[in-house]
This record gives sequence, C-alpha cells and structure tokens, in this order.
Amino acid sequence: MKQTLKSSTLSVWILIMALLFLSTAPTYAQTDPTATPTPDQPLVGGRLAEANPAAAQALTISTVEPATISQQTGGTLTILGTEFTAESYVRMIGFGILSTTFINNTSLTAIVPAGVGTGSYQIEVSDGTNAALWDGTVSITAPAAPTPIPGPTNTPSPGGLSVSGVEPAEVNRDTGTTITVFGSGFTADSAVRLVGAGVLQTSYVGPSTLTALIPPDYPPIDYQLQVIRGGDSATWEGGRLRLFIPPTPTPRPSTGGASTTLTAPDLLVQNTSYDRNPIQPGDSFILTFDLVNIGGRDAKNVKVTFNSPDVAVPAGTGNSQFIELVDDAEGGAVTVAVPLIALNSLAGGQYNLAVALTWLDADGRSYNGTANVGLTLGAAEPTPTPTPVVSAKPRIVLSDYSVSGLVEPGGRFNMGMTVTNESEADAKNLMIKFGGDSADSLAPFALINSSNIEFVASLPAGESMQLTKEFIVSGAANPRPENMALIFDYEDGAGATFQSPYSVSILIERLPQFQINFFDKPAFVQVGQPLDLSVEIFNIGSNTINVNTIDMEVNPKPADVTGPIGTIFSGPLGGGTSISVNGFVVPEEAGPTEIIISINYLDDLNQNKVVQEVLLLNVEEGDSFGSKSLFDENGNPIAPDDGFEPGNPGAGIDGEADPTTTRIFQIGGILLGLLAVVFVGLRIARRKS
Repeated sequence: MKQTLKSSTLSVWILIMALLFLSTAPTYAQTDPTATPTPDQPLVGGRLAEANPAAAQALTISTVEPATISQQTGGTLTILGTEFTAESYVRMIGFGILSTTFINNTSLTAIVPAGVGTGSYQIEVSDGTNAALWDGTVSITAPAAPTPIPGPTNTPSPGGLSVSGVEPAEVNRDTGTTITVFGSGFTADSAVRLVGAGVLQTSYVGPSTLTALIPPDYPPIDYQLQVIRGGDSATWEGGRLRLFIPPTPTPRPSTGGASTTLTAPDLLVQNTSYDRNPIQPGDSFILTFDLVNIGGRDAKNVKVTFNSPDVAVPAGTGNSQFIELVDDAEGGAVTVAVPLIALNSLAGGQYNLAVALTWLDADGRSYNGTANVGLTLGAAEPTPTPTPVVSAKPRIVLSDYSVSGLVEPGGRFNMGMTVTNESEADAKNLMIKFGGDSADSLAPFALINSSNIEFVASLPAGESMQLTKEFIVSGAANPRPENMALIFDYEDGAGATFQSPYSVSILIERLPQFQINFFDKPAFVQVGQPLDLSVEIFNIGSNTINVNTIDMEVNPKPADVTGPIGTIFSGPLGGGTSISVNGFVVPEEAGPTEIIISINYLDDLNQNKVVQEVLLLNVEEGDSFGSKSLFDENGNPIAPDDGFEPGNPGAGIDGEADPTTTRIFQIGGILLGLLAVVFVGLRIARRKS
C-alpha cells in the first residue's frame, strides 16, 4: 500500500513538471518559405517577417529619390526616414539587396546597378530585426531624354542650419566637379543633396563649409540644393545649381573670306609682377597680372579667387575679385592688382599662389580654370633683441644647514638653516616651502607641530635669518640618503615674483639593538678570587647585524688574566640570536671594576661602526684564615700545611686532642663493628639454609 502511494505521488509530480515546461515553451509562427512578400509583410533575413507594430513605428521611410533611374546607367538612391543604423540595408523587391551606405540615422544611399529590368519596384529597409516598406515605387526606365525634376517647397530649418552660397553654381555635366557649400550649423554627419538626384559624397570642412562631389553624366538640369543634418534640412535660396552640356563649335558667319569657327572664351594669367623685392615673411605686397582672353568669344562675369591661405592672405579685401568683361579682341586683356600679406610663419623659399577662374560666355554657359603664380620669399629678418636694463633684484640663498638628533626610522631630529638675501634689494613676502610646492618630496620626513611653509614678511638686502624645524622619520624608512626639496618664493618691491629652488640631503641610519649581560653575574667578588667572565650579546632587533669583532677589556686590568680576554672574531648576527664571550681574571684590587664590551660592525651603508657597553662589578677585600690567604699568588688553593695535622683528624688548631671529636670517632667505630657482626651472621644463616 505504501509503495503504491509513493508511486502515485511521484507520477503526480512528473505530470505537474511536464505541464509547467509545456506552458513556458516558446511558440514560433509557421511561415511559408515560398510565399511572396507583400507591403504589409516585408522580407527579413530570407523569411517573411511577422507583423510588429512597435518596429513599424521605430523604422520608417519617408522619401526615396530619384523616383526614376535609367536602365542603361543605373544610379544611386537616397532613402530618407528614421531610425536607420549601420546594420540597415536596402532591398529592391523583385531584384534583391542593394549595396547600401549608412549616412546617418535618417539617411541611406543604395546603388542600383545598370541593366536592371525596366518596371516599378518597391523599396524596403531592414536591419535584420525590423523592416519598413516605402509606400511608393522606383521606376527603372529605358534611356530617354531627361526632363527637369521640380524641387520640394523649402521649409525653414531649426537649430541654426542654413545654406548661404554654392561655388561653382554651374557644372559641366560631362566632367562633374567638386562644389563648395557655405552656410552655418554644419556637422560631421551633414550631407549635401541635389533634390531629384540624391545625396552626394560629402566632406565636412567646418561648421560653415562642406564640399560635395558631383559625378559626371547627371541629367543636365537646374537642381535645388539642400543640406541634411539628422532630421533637419536647409535649402539654398540663392538659386539653383545648373548642370550644363558644353557647347559644340558653331560656324561664324562668313565675311567674304574663308569661314572661321566660333570657339568658347578661354582665359590665361600672364605677365605677373610684384611691387617690392625682396618680399619677407609678414610683408604686405601687391600682385599684378594680366588676364588674357585667348578664346574666340567674350568672357563675362569673370571671378578671380585666391586659394592659398597657407602662403598669403588678402589685405583689406576678400579673396575674390569680379571683372565684368574680357573681350575676345586680339590681345584683349585686363590687368588685375591684388593686395596680399605673406604669412609671418613662413621660412624663406619658393611658394605657389593658386588662382581659380570662373566665367560665362554670351549664352550664359559656365567655364572654369586655374593658374599658379610663383612667389619668392626672403629669409625673415631677425627681431632685434632689446638691451636689458639692469636693475637690483633680490636673491635668496640657503647659506648653511645642519642636522642634529637621531635620524633613524621612528627617530626625531632638528634641522637648522641659515637663509641669506645676497643682493642689494629687499625681499618681500618670503615663503620657505619644505618638500617643494606640493610637499611631495617631504616623505619619509614629517614636520612636528608646524606646517611645511614658513612665511617671512621681509628679509632686507644683505641680511640673514636663522630657522630651526623639528622633524620625525617614518618608521618604515630605509637607511639611505634622502633628498628634501626646499623652495624660496619671494617678491621685490615692485611685486615681481622670484623663486630659488634647493635640495638638502639627510642621511637616515639604522642603529643596531644589542642586549649585553652576564650569563650569571657573581653576587660577591673578592680580591684574589678567580672570576668567570661569561657575557652574552643578544641581537634583540629584527635585522641581521654584520658583526666583525668583539673586544672585552677589564679596567683596572689585573696582572694575571686567564681566558680569552681581548678580541674575538664573529660574523653576521641574525635578529633574535646571540653570541657569548668567556674569560677568567683574578682581581688584584678592591673597588669598582669595569668589564668593557666593544662590538665592531658594518652598518647598512657599509661603514665601520662600534657599539660599546660597560658592565660594573664591585670587588671586596679577600678573606684570611689565621692571617693567611686561601689562594696563592697564582690563584690556586693553599695546601693545609701550616696549623693542620694531616695524620690526626681529631687534632685542633693548637695540636691538642678534642674530647668531643674523640668520642664521635669511638662511637663510629662501635657502630661499624656491630654492622660487621650482623653481616657475618646473615651470611652463615644463608649457608645453613
């Protein structure tokens, strides 16, 4: 019964766990891989994407241009919208994914290759997760004559974005060119757009200047120009950018002779000269040259622009000049004079001044050209060095300093110094800074009951002052020389500031820690009594001491010494270890006796040093027995020959018998006899048994 209940309970738990697993398992939408995408169901990652209202709100497409692309040449699409990323890509439904370039979060460009089949295509933008479909279509058409595409109505741009000018305003459609766009509010992600053609390859020059590349073979029409920055845009209100087809030569009417060919105007820069020679860096000068028309038609509205700001800049005028007409008569020319200033930073040598030319013909067609004008600069004239005016200035010096006290880890010491004004001018507001401006070099020292700055209101010329400071050494300091920065800041009477830096050197030493004692100090010492001098030297510190020799001396020195009193050789003595020195002397005089222990060692700086310790003993007068010493002159016990009877143990000092002693000997003899009788009886009894 119990086993059945346990099995039922286990089955219930397994069933509950299975239900929980199934309730939390993800579900996947079933898609038909052969289904055709619709505008409401874009293709994402090779499969039909599910409807996602949140994604549709985040990723949008507002404009795709141009709306028409030639099948013969292909072209570049510009897609405007929101929430574009670097992972976004453009798909032309029915053809495939296009080569996509991310401009910013509101702009993409995509290349439509030549040869795509004609027809209308839907445009989709996707980032692999979300997708958006444009509600219009792009038409791929067979080659046809281009027609002007009207631009959108301009709307004011927020955020200070504006377009004030475009140079050049007319571009040869056969060659294309780089245009310069002027305005304000430009940023690194700004892009230039030709409305109806798309976004151009744009370079950011500065907040007021952009350049954009117009490729050849764009349709030759007038374009409205815009600058796009994020979600903002600004339109050029000064006109439209014209792309023109260069004219072909047409015959000039006959004048009775041979027919001539009418050519375009062509301008050259000739006969250059300068108003001064030599020209030094930083000089103002006037450049003069002739602008000669060697073409077959008049050049109108000629613009001359100087584009060498790294060599010379215009003096009092802009960098452009305008000439109304340069006719095509033989030798027709106009003289141009331009005031310039050579940059002061240049070195002597040869430089080029770049001159850019633009002009129109009688039909309004635009032309351009360039020329380089040589400029020779002489070496810059050296700036004369003014003769210094000598005036009295205060000069504070550290005349002397000294250190007294214990300069070791954890020790305290005093540093005294002499500060002198070695000048003929008084020093005001003197500040003496120990450790430098920020006291960084004060470690491992610290001032006691004082700051690191000492203020002195005035130190007259030629006078000195004494200063003493108390310091403590860090317990973690290492034994070595340490440098401490010392700075004197002061002023003269006019308020000019001066500084005198110094560095003082302080030697940190680590003294050994020895404990020197007798092994067993005698409590009573007599004259003539041999004295065992056993001394222990204990290193109670934590560092090893490199001990060379240990000297032991006795003062006053006795005539007889037995034992190693003198010098012994040792070696390194580790922390917590000891060494002993032994010797024997016989004091000859009563009174205080000094035992002098001298330890010779090498310190951390490899210098010989000595530690000396004095142990004191008090020697008493020697005892006598019947006016005779107990020891002879060699320190040996005296034999009992005088006043003793070696053959008569009962004899006293005077030789007579002592009754008490005799009685003791008699009783002892009786006891020994009794013991002998008992011993013999025990032996006999053992044999009988």
